[in-house]
Amino acid sequence: MFDMRLFGKLRQWNMQYGLKTTLYCFAVTEDFLISEIPEFYKHEFEKAKDWLRFGYHSKFNTPFADEYGTEAGFELCQKTFKKLNCGKSDILRLHYWCGCNEQKRFLKNSGINTLLYPDDDCFKYNDNDEFEHCGLNHWRTRILFENLKEVDDANLFAGIKERICAFTHEQVFDIQAEKIEKAVKIYLNDGYEFI
Repeated sequence: MFDMRLFGKLRQWNMQYGLKTTLYCFAVTEDFLISEIPEFYKHEFEKAKDWLRFGYHSKFNTPFADEYGTEAGFELCQKTFKKLNCGKSDILRLHYWCGCNEQKRFLKNSGINTLLYPDDDCFKYNDNDEFEHCGLNHWRTRILFENLKEVDDANLFAGIKERICAFTHEQVFDIQAEKIEKAVKIYLNDGYEFI
C-alpha cells in the first residue's frame, strides 16, 4: 500500500514528523465502490491505524447536503473501514462542507462528534473557532493549501490559534506536498501536536 505515492508520502511524514492524517472517502465513484478495496491491504491498515485514519466524505461526488441515502453511503464506508481494520475518525469533513439537521443528527447518532466547517464568518464561531449545532462540534478550517500563497507563521495562524484545521484535496496533493511539509515543520517548531 505504501508503494502508492499518496500513502507513501504520508507514511514518510509520519516517520519524520509524527504527522497524523485523516483521509475522507467517497463511498461510490464512477467505476469503484469503497467496499472493493482488497482485503490484502488489511495488515498495513492495521499497522497504521494510530496515525492514518479514515472518515466519510459523501456518497457520491455531489454536495453532502444534497445527498440522498446518507445512511447507505455512510454505512458502506463504515463496514469497509471495519473490514480493513483501519483507523476511523469521529471528525468528518463533509463534501462541500455542510449538512442538513437530519443528516447531522444521523451522524451524531452514528458516533461522529465533530464536523470541520469552512473559514467563513457567516458561521457563529466563538473565540476558539468552534460552535455547537445538533449535538456536533463544528470547527473552523483555517487552511486550504490550494489557496495558501505564502507558508509562514502568520498565514498558518501558528502561535495565534490553539487548534488549526488544515486540508487539501487528493487531486492536487502532489502540487501541494512541498507547502504541506513546510507547514508541518512550522507547526512542530511552534509546539503543535497532530491529532
